[in-house]
Amino acid sequence: MSELALVAAALSSIINCPVKTYYECVANELEILPNQILDLDLVHKYSFVKEGDDKAVPKPSFRQDDEKDEKEKIVNRRSRQGDKKDEKKVIHRRSRQGNEKDEKVVQRRSIVRQENLAQVNPDTSNLPLPPQPIQIFFKTSFGRSHSIFVLPNSSVLELKQAIQKKLYIDRPIRLGFSSKLLNDRRTLESYNIKRGDTIHILFRMLGGSEYYVINDDFISPQYNFDFTNLRDDGVVYTRGKELYKRPYGWRRIALNINKYGDNEWLGSAGNSSSEWPVTYHGTKKEFANNISEKGYLLGECKRFAYGRGIYSTPEVDIAEEYATKFTHENVNYKVVFQNRVNPVGLKKADIGDGKYSYWITPEEDDIRPYGLCIKVV
Repeated sequence: MSELALVAAALSSIINCPVKTYYECVANELEILPNQILDLDLVHKYSFVKEGDDKAVPKPSFRQDDEKDEKEKIVNRRSRQGDKKDEKKVIHRRSRQGNEKDEKVVQRRSIVRQENLAQVNPDTSNLPLPPQPIQIFFKTSFGRSHSIFVLPNSSVLELKQAIQKKLYIDRPIRLGFSSKLLNDRRTLESYNIKRGDTIHILFRMLGGSEYYVINDDFISPQYNFDFTNLRDDGVVYTRGKELYKRPYGWRRIALNINKYGDNEWLGSAGNSSSEWPVTYHGTKKEFANNISEKGYLLGECKRFAYGRGIYSTPEVDIAEEYATKFTHENVNYKVVFQNRVNPVGLKKADIGDGKYSYWITPEEDDIRPYGLCIKVV
């Protein structure tokens, strides 16, 4: 089995776009354009797990809505009670005075109030109901199916933008339905798209190419290491003054990191200040979302403070939960990245279990992938 072909299959699943080896293209007489050459920067950009807004995560939204509704109910109830008390006082005072003019004033105020209420709450029984959102599904050639709620009269362009936001896609896509490419200007209902229908996402690279290409210089086989049949023997390893948990059960394929020049950050002494610690990250976008969810659950309603940045973990087992799955030569695999992260500015998140298993790197330049960890499933 070609190692480069295995890497190409893994990358295809990560970036949701076909990746071919140079040799495959030559063998099949496929054209290779300069913009089709895939580099590590592009791969890692697509796989970054970004989340956060420099604020503490609030309580779940439904709790907030409940509190808001309850507050509104209390305010409205007190307001109504106050109105009734005021009216009673006015009527009672003017009744004691026995002045008919005062009674007319009360009646006039009542009429005016009813008119004001009618203006605030007009009769809408004869107005047409607004269109209701429908749930539709969308999927890529390499990914699982997702769902989204949209209005039937939404444009195709609006749906595109919603999908790109949901899946963190920052490159051109096309949408297909019923064997047709969808026009951005048309609405979903014009294509007879109904509740439960599935839209297909088609990726198209700038320049019109439909696949990327990698060559031998994408990887560094001399630094590969197979942990597949190794088990934790109790030996403690450190990198960058942090505990290094080796990826037991995985096969690591080393990536070419020559572009970084000085490789002191990749040292293995363990106690050097120039070394960077090791982390892993799964390439599914649900990775960061689940961190905030666990913050609610494990934090026992405490706020889980985290900042904007790129999420990774020193625990390969946690990264595996969000590993991308792919198939190559009829064998199923999982893949996660092995990285080094700059200790300067690094944040460690406690989700309530005291383990600080989630690390946040503020800047993209401060996390560097140097290996693909692959395992058979």
